Amino acid sequence: MERATNLRVKEAVVAQGWWKGELLPVSLSFVLGLLSRIPFQSRILYEHWDSVNYALATQTFDLRIDQPHPPGYILYVLLGRAVNVITGDPQTSFVWLSVLFSGLSASAMFLLGSRLFNHRVGVLAAAFLLSSPLFWFLGEVAMPHVLDAFFVISIALLLHEVEQGRTGFLLPAAFSLGMVTGLRQQTALFLLPLAFYSFRSVGLKRLALAVFCFALVAILWLVPLFWLSGGMSEYFQITNTFTSRYRYFDAVILLLQGDGSALLRNIGRLSRYTAYGWSLAAVPFAAYMLRSPGKSLRSLGGKRGNFLLFWLAPALVFYLFVHMGQQGLIFVFLPVLLLLSAVALSRLVTGQKLYWAAIGITVLNGFLFVLAPEYPLGEEKVRLLNRSSMIRQDTHYEELVRLVRGNFSPKDTVLMGADWRHVEYYLPEYQVIRLPMPNLEGLDSNGGGGSATAESLEAALLAVQGLVANVVLFDRKLPVVRGTSFEDMKGREGTVLYYLRQTGV
Repeated sequence: MERATNLRVKEAVVAQGWWKGELLPVSLSFVLGLLSRIPFQSRILYEHWDSVNYALATQTFDLRIDQPHPPGYILYVLLGRAVNVITGDPQTSFVWLSVLFSGLSASAMFLLGSRLFNHRVGVLAAAFLLSSPLFWFLGEVAMPHVLDAFFVISIALLLHEVEQGRTGFLLPAAFSLGMVTGLRQQTALFLLPLAFYSFRSVGLKRLALAVFCFALVAILWLVPLFWLSGGMSEYFQITNTFTSRYRYFDAVILLLQGDGSALLRNIGRLSRYTAYGWSLAAVPFAAYMLRSPGKSLRSLGGKRGNFLLFWLAPALVFYLFVHMGQQGLIFVFLPVLLLLSAVALSRLVTGQKLYWAAIGITVLNGFLFVLAPEYPLGEEKVRLLNRSSMIRQDTHYEELVRLVRGNFSPKDTVLMGADWRHVEYYLPEYQVIRLPMPNLEGLDSNGGGGSATAESLEAALLAVQGLVANVVLFDRKLPVVRGTSFEDMKGREGTVLYYLRQTGV
């Protein structure tokens, strides 16, 4: 009885703290998130194919034709479809979702930092998240990673409250886990160990109630997902085919066979993506660890060390030993690193020096997004996902569409290339031949379109020989094909469109 009374008193103090001490920073974090994103929004669907898949799925949801790709992301598509009612355009809808959830993520990050540590850490962690160049970039494009980050941070916040004995947060945590499973199914798998750790003391009855709530929410999106896919068995068949096609588990197979190439590839990607997402916020963390070489990550987290470890470890293990895909996937664990950096900075410096150091980090992070070149070390060496790369990508696709429509008629033109998903979306009136990419695992860090092989292009050219007057190639690099001489048209920002005039047609 006394324990229950103490818990109610604590919850009342938390609620009172919200109105007295947290409403302003929460609101300010949200507003700063919106204002920093609004001026830089992308105009074209992101160069990764997934972005086009989501946009097409708002019109026709069909996993069999990758609208979207498995496992489905049905709640994300439904959110985009709902915003489409206002905007009338999937690209605009998904970008506005990214902008909105950038602000919400910052607010959630402040609350989490405050609950785990103190207000100072909450402010620093929210600033580090908002200024992360990778988080900033993905908050400007039509991809679900920022929404993923919001749910991950919010669920961690709810799970922390449960772990602290405030069982009133148990059902909201279970409900949120069910929701994020419909948004991005794999995210819930990464958070389950943290959930079980946080639920360990709630008792069997409450745990059963939480599991029931989670299952109920999951059913609410699973049933329409199965129905839209032609049934449960059809859904799993589609998913298995997709997994086999993209060879997601080859890393495990190769590792068991003694081949470490896939592991090295995952390590390289995970290191690069994490370094860019963490950016300058990693400096105080590194400085603290060097200053205290005997300290561990758990000791830096203090009494919250186990909580942070259960959050961090599952995703790292999967990305290292199974598959590391797009850069935004690190958002499932990046908040842990930003929290640790905030703690480290608050322990290294105090007073005004603390805030000047925080301002310096956020400004330099902002520079990486707003002003740094796409290739700071030269073409094709190190690529930054920032405003420069976004402008280049938008201009590239806008110019390709302009050059095609201005110079070639759909009646006597065929378009071909490895980057055919965007072509089908932005030039639907043209016939498109899909060229296979040579190696899906060998793509750039974003996994978007690439360059087809000379053999695949040669076969496609033979198939249309004498049938159409114009062959237009959408490809980042023109493969060398014997006996052909492509011409080129140049647009702005270095955009080049290759084409072939066929005589006698």
